[in-house]
Amino acid sequence: MTTLKQAIDALELTEDGWRGTVPENWAQGRTAYGGFSAALALHVAQQSDVALPPLRSAQVSFIGPLS
Repeated sequence: MTTLKQAIDALELTEDGWRGTVPENWAQGRTAYGGFSAALALHVAQQSDVALPPLRSAQVSFIGPLS
């Protein structure tokens, strides 16, 4: 079973953005669980701009499958 930390650590910065894989245990059908998707997005945002203020709240809307 892949942990959230392992999935985040496996993310790679590419020329076009970030690339990663959704492990089977974090999937619901053909897409990733919403909390998993939000955690990846938060991590990538924090890594992309280290000068961001601390996150105080978040509202996340899902319009389509992540994978």
